[in-house]
Amino acid sequence: MIAYKIRDAIQNDFEAAYNIKKDALQSYVDKTWGWNEEFQRKYHEKHFDTKNLQIIEVQKKPVGSLEILDKDDHLLISGLYIIQKFQSKNIGSTIIRNIIEDSKSKKRTIKLNVLKANERAKQLYESLGFETYMVDNIYYKMIYRHNK
Repeated sequence: MIAYKIRDAIQNDFEAAYNIKKDALQSYVDKTWGWNEEFQRKYHEKHFDTKNLQIIEVQKKPVGSLEILDKDDHLLISGLYIIQKFQSKNIGSTIIRNIIEDSKSKKRTIKLNVLKANERAKQLYESLGFETYMVDNIYYKMIYRHNK
C-alpha cells in the first residue's frame, strides 16, 4: 500500500478539492445526469466547507478528499474521492476500515450514498461490510452497523 496522510482542509484547498472530485467522479456524474462544468463549479463553491473536509495526500500532494458529517444517530460519509491514478491502491479501503474501527466503541452506524453508475464503489463498500438499505433512481443508500 502507498503511504498517505490525511490533514484538515484549509481554504486554499478549494481548487484541489474540486479537481479531486472532478477526476474521481466525473464519469459517474456524466452517466447519471451529464457533467455540467458550470453547475458543478457553482455547487462546489456553495458546499465547500473546511470544517468537515479533509485532504488525503501522498508525498505532500493532494490525491483525495474525505468529508464526514457527524449526525445525531450516525456518521455520514458524504464524500470519499481518490483521483484515478491512486485508486485501487488500498487508500480508500484503509480509510473506511479506520472509520469503522474508530466508530466501533460508540457503536455508531455509518451511512453513505453511492451513485448507481459507480458499481465499483458499491462492491468496495459491500466488501467492507456495508449493506444497501435503500435504492432510488440515482443512489444506493448504504449502511454499516456494528451490532451484527
